[in-house]
Amino acid sequence: LAQTDVHALPFPKSFFGAYLSYGVVEHFPQGPQQAILEAHRVLKPGGLIFMMVPADNP
Repeated sequence: LAQTDVHALPFPKSFFGAYLSYGVVEHFPQGPQQAILEAHRVLKPGGLIFMMVPADNP
């Protein structure tokens, strides 16, 4: 578990088997692209991303 800047993760390439991000990427005015690219960078081949964002259902 780490609390860090998701745009520049302090981990080497292919370090994790899974990446969790709950309620984070929707807060970036520039969009989620850089955070998702960083998540992909630190994932091992075949790794899983678990990402949750709020949904507005009227």
